[in-house]
Amino acid sequence: MIQYNHKFEEEKTLKNPLLSWLYTIFLLILSIILVGGITRLTNSGLSIVEWRPVFGFLPPLNSLEWDRIFLLYQKTPEFIYHNNQMDLSSFKKIFFWEYLHRVLGRIIGLVIIVGGWIIYKKGLLSKKDNIRTLVIGLLVVLQGVMGWYMVKSGLVSRPDVSHLRLSAHLGLALLLLQIVFWWILDIIVPKFKNKVSTRFLLIAKVILGVTSLQIIYGAFMAGLKAGFAFNTFPTMGGFIVPPSLFILEPVFRNFIENPIMIQFLHRGLAWILVIGVIAFHLKARKNKELSSQQQLAIFSLRITTMIQFLLGILTLIYVVPLHLALLHQIGGVLMLSSAVFTVHVFQSK
Repeated sequence: MIQYNHKFEEEKTLKNPLLSWLYTIFLLILSIILVGGITRLTNSGLSIVEWRPVFGFLPPLNSLEWDRIFLLYQKTPEFIYHNNQMDLSSFKKIFFWEYLHRVLGRIIGLVIIVGGWIIYKKGLLSKKDNIRTLVIGLLVVLQGVMGWYMVKSGLVSRPDVSHLRLSAHLGLALLLLQIVFWWILDIIVPKFKNKVSTRFLLIAKVILGVTSLQIIYGAFMAGLKAGFAFNTFPTMGGFIVPPSLFILEPVFRNFIENPIMIQFLHRGLAWILVIGVIAFHLKARKNKELSSQQQLAIFSLRITTMIQFLLGILTLIYVVPLHLALLHQIGGVLMLSSAVFTVHVFQSK
């Protein structure tokens, strides 16, 4: 294994305002993904039926305001069909998570705008960094719009949000997180190219692509509550290939709307990733030309993949308890980040 002795320059340490800003954004996005998961799993996402981008950060300040927003919620399909026995005290509990989720979104926007302006005035942003900052800012705005677009889908006739909009909402959050993560890696991880980088980079990109697809199907699982379809492992109710995979017409709808097919594909992709990542790691261990950073990235990918696989099994067989489902979502974020890290260390300058 090739070892690289790399001494970070002072501007590449935690004292660097640019890095501090990026770390703050990264942690905030990670936090909002976590809170978003809690919001979904506690069925809190439809508790706020208004979209007030400017003044929405203010919570209800008196009993009249609480009565007003609770009355608005009582007109929603979710209340009518599922929560018609809910009182104001119970409503406040689900309101908290959706409110916190929205407030975090506004905080992220402020940190990007204010922090970005300060960093820019200090002259710490290159032309490429300016573009990155602009892209991140635009994605945050788009994410806010997508969040409301998702919520609206659950306020019309169905008491649940569209799983397609949910997957888009989660996908945008993860894209934001990984853009920031890549930027951080550009600063703190040395890049180099050796003769094995091209081959390993291709494998890493394939794994990243499959991981991204798996996360999309994970969002479909959540939105369609497909995790409740079969709660046995390794079979699906005694079947390797369950019946009813193609019950919808036209056929393509089964791949995006059929809970049984969604779970079947989610399981299949999990097996593909576990086997593929283990094989990738074994191949890497035999190669003496890989740097310590490259070996570390592949090892982290293997560990996060195996943990995520185990969490998925436990979430399934224990019928989607909140704590396991939340850990499974966090595991997906860590696995995706490990895949991005692996691609990064094999990407030449």
